Amino acid sequence: MNETMNKKTILIGEPHPGKALAKQCFLHIVKGSALFDAMGKFAVEKFPDAGSIEHLKKLKHEADEAIAEPQNLVEYADILLALFGAAYKAGFTYKQLLEASEGKFEIVQKRTWIRLDDGTYQHYP
Repeated sequence: MNETMNKKTILIGEPHPGKALAKQCFLHIVKGSALFDAMGKFAVEKFPDAGSIEHLKKLKHEADEAIAEPQNLVEYADILLALFGAAYKAGFTYKQLLEASEGKFEIVQKRTWIRLDDGTYQHYP
């Protein structure tokens, strides 16, 4: 009983560390959403004739650059920005992209994976 009381005292007497983490995550989501919207609007303004397919092709180009320079963080940022532009042009929102990613991650974790000859992985079957 004393141990339980101590735990309650700690929880009541000190700020819950999860609240700070939740706030930090929320701020990252807000920033991500703002970046998504800014990139989408930039893509519409600068590349009005390019649709989601053209932006996905750009994403492939950026991925090739990251493959050539896997230690260059900016190449990963280029991939993310290209993804944001493509998703925005396809009519998706940041929230939809995150929710779809979360759902897909749950599926991916349950799959069986095999290593291919080129070193990449593919789910099986």
